[in-house]
Amino acid sequence: MQLKNPKIIRQLLVINAIAGSVLLLAGILLNIPYNTLDHKINDLFYSFALSQGKGPQISNRVVLLNIDDQTYKLIGRNSLDRKVIADANNTLAMYTPNAVIYDIIFPQPSDHEADSAFSESISTLGTVYLPAGFALDKEPKEFRWGNGVFYERLHDEYLQKPEELNSGSPYVASRALAQYDDFAAAAHSSGHISSFPDADGIYRHYPLLVKIDSLFFPTVTLQAFLDNMGIAFSELKINWGESITVPAKKESFLSQDLKIPIDESGNVFIPYPIKWNGFKNKMSLHKMMERSLDEDLNDEMTETFEGSYVFVGDISSGISDLGNTTLEADVPLVYIHSSLMNSMLTGNFYSKWSSLSVWLSLILVLVLLTLSALPKNNIFQHGVFLGGILIFTGITFYNILNFQLMPLGTILVMVTLFYATQTIMLQLIISRQEAFIKDAFSRYLNAKVIDRLIDDPELLKLGGEEKEVTILFTDIAGFTSISEQLKPADLVYLLNNYLTEMTSIVTLNGGMVDKFIGDAIMAEFGAPLKMDNPADGAIATGLMMHDKLKELNAQWQKRGLPPVWMRAGINTGRVIIGNMGSEQVFDYTVIGDPVNLASRLEGANKYYGTHLMISESTFNIMSKDKFRYRILDCIKVKGKDKPVKVYNIYGKTEDQIPQSEIDYCSLYDQAFELYLKMDFDSSVELLKKCLEIKPDDKAASEMIIRNNYLIAVPPPPDWDGSFTMTSK
Repeated sequence: MQLKNPKIIRQLLVINAIAGSVLLLAGILLNIPYNTLDHKINDLFYSFALSQGKGPQISNRVVLLNIDDQTYKLIGRNSLDRKVIADANNTLAMYTPNAVIYDIIFPQPSDHEADSAFSESISTLGTVYLPAGFALDKEPKEFRWGNGVFYERLHDEYLQKPEELNSGSPYVASRALAQYDDFAAAAHSSGHISSFPDADGIYRHYPLLVKIDSLFFPTVTLQAFLDNMGIAFSELKINWGESITVPAKKESFLSQDLKIPIDESGNVFIPYPIKWNGFKNKMSLHKMMERSLDEDLNDEMTETFEGSYVFVGDISSGISDLGNTTLEADVPLVYIHSSLMNSMLTGNFYSKWSSLSVWLSLILVLVLLTLSALPKNNIFQHGVFLGGILIFTGITFYNILNFQLMPLGTILVMVTLFYATQTIMLQLIISRQEAFIKDAFSRYLNAKVIDRLIDDPELLKLGGEEKEVTILFTDIAGFTSISEQLKPADLVYLLNNYLTEMTSIVTLNGGMVDKFIGDAIMAEFGAPLKMDNPADGAIATGLMMHDKLKELNAQWQKRGLPPVWMRAGINTGRVIIGNMGSEQVFDYTVIGDPVNLASRLEGANKYYGTHLMISESTFNIMSKDKFRYRILDCIKVKGKDKPVKVYNIYGKTEDQIPQSEIDYCSLYDQAFELYLKMDFDSSVELLKKCLEIKPDDKAASEMIIRNNYLIAVPPPPDWDGSFTMTSK
C-alpha cells in the first residue's frame, strides 16, 4: 500500500521516532556497542582477513622462547630449575637482545644456589623484565602494599603519572603477586601481566596500564618498549576512550608518535598477527641452548636474537596459562604480550568506531528505512533493510582490512528491531486503514474496487476533490401508498430485498452506492475509481434494475405483495466528492448541481411514463452503439434556468425490441424535431400516430397538449424549445 495520506504518514513518523529513540537511548545508556555478538562477528572477519594475509605485519624482532615439555624432560624434573633458566639468560646475553621479557612470576625462593645463579644471570643480561600480577577491580580500592624489593621499586620507580587529557575508568589494582626479592632487585624493570578474558572466555582486550592509588603502572610489554625507545612512562598522553600517545621526542628512538587505541578502561584490542602455530619466530629454550653450542649456527642465532624482544613463557602441558584467542583455542597467553610488542614495533593497532559514529550511522539507516516505507511497493522497504545489512557488512570487513573495528552485531540487531517494529506497526496502520475502507465501502462497492482502494487509498482523496462522475438516482413509484398497504414486517422485507438486489447491480457495474434515502438509491459511477465510461455503467445499471424488478415482482406476488415499479434519473457532471460530515460521523458522498439534476430527472419520468431518463451530458459521452434511445424533451427543471435535453433509454442494442416499439420511437423523434422547428401542426400529426401504436403513452399525450397550446399561443422567435417544470 502506498502511503500518501498525511495523517498516516504522521502516525508512521511518530511511531518510528519513538521506536528509534527508545533503541538509541537503550543502546547509549546500556553501552551496548562492542558486546559479545559484535566481538564474535569481528572475530570471523578478523580471522578471514588474516587468512588472506591482510592482518598486522609480523616483526622479525619479536621472538618467543618457550619452556615446553621437552625442556622439562631434559631438566629431568617437573618443576622449573632456576639454574637452567640462569644458563638460558647467560646464553641470551651472548646475543645482546634489546629486552628479555618473562611471562613468569617467581614469587618464592627455591634452591639457594639456583636462585643466586638466576639473580646473577638477570644482572648479567641487564635487560630482563620480570612482571607482577595484580588483582584488578573496576571500583576504586586501596592498594594493599606489601614488604619487599618489588614494592619498594614499585613505589619509588615504576609508578608514574602520565598526562591524562580526560577522565576514564581505568582498572584499579588492589593487591599484587610480586617477584622474589632477589629477582626483583636484579631485574631491569617490571610491568603487569594481569589480563582476563571477555564475557565469552576469549582474550581480545588487554589493559595497557592499571591504577595504583593515584598513579599508574604499565604492562610489562609497554614498559620494555618505552625503555628501548628512550621514552619515560610519565611522558605518555592518555585520552581515555581514544588512545594512548607515545610521543616521538628528539632524544628518543621513535621516528613518529605512536597512537595506541584504547577504550575508557585503557584496554587495547590484542592484534594477534597470526595463529600460534603459524608464528615462526619462536624456539624452545633447550633448543636455543643446544644451538648456541654449535658454531655453525652462531650467525643464525645472532640474527634471531640480536636486538630482539624475547618473550619467555612456560607452554608445557598441564599449565593453566592457556586461553582462547580471536583466532583459536588453548593458546599460551605469552602470545598476548608478544603480539602487543609486535604491533608496537609495526604500528598496526586496531581502533574502534566511536560511539558517535555508530549512533549517527544508525540514525541515517533508520531514517532511510522510514522513507522506504512510503513507496507503494514493499520491495523498497525490504531492499533498504537488506541493502543496509549488506553495506554495513561490507564496511565492517573493509574496516577490518584497514585496522578498524565496528560493532556490526549491535547495528544489525538495532536495524532489525527497528525494521521489525516498523513492519509490524505499518501493518497495523494499514490494517486499520483497510478496515476503515472495507467498513466504509464494502456494502456499496464490488470487491475488486475495494481491493484497488486498499492498494491505493490516495484514490479516495479524503477531504474532497473535484471530479466528473455520473450520478444515478432511483425511486420506487408510489412507495408512500404501497407502504400504507403493507404490514411493517412485509414492508421491511420488501424494501430490504429490493435494496439488496439493486445494490448488487450497482456494484456489479463498478458503481458505488452513496446512500439510501428511504426507498431511493443514490449511486455514483467514476468515483472513487476512474472508469472508462461511467455513463455506460450507470445506464446499464438502470436497465438491469428494471429487468431485475420484473423477477422480484414475480417472487413478491407469490407472497401476496403488490407489484413495484421504479424510475431512474442519470446525469453526468463535475462534483465535489469526499468525506462529508463531522469528525465523529461522516459519509463518503458527492455534492453539487449535477446531483440535484439527476434527482430531478428521476422525478421527471412520471410526466412521460418512462422508467429511465438521462441528461444531455450523459447522452454525449455514452456509447451510443450499445443502447436504444430516443430524445424525450428539452426541459428546465425547477430552480434552473438553463434548458436540458433529456433522453429515454429503452433497452440495449442487442435486446429483442418489438418492431412497434421501434416504430413508435422513430415517429416520436421526428415529431420532436418538428416541435423544435415550431412546426407544431406537423408534430401533432406524428404524435397522434405514436398514440395509435401506444394509446396510453404519456409522453406523446403530453407533447400533443403542449403543441396545441403553442399553436394557440405562439412562442417568441428566440424560443429555445424548452418546457419549464414546476415541480420536482
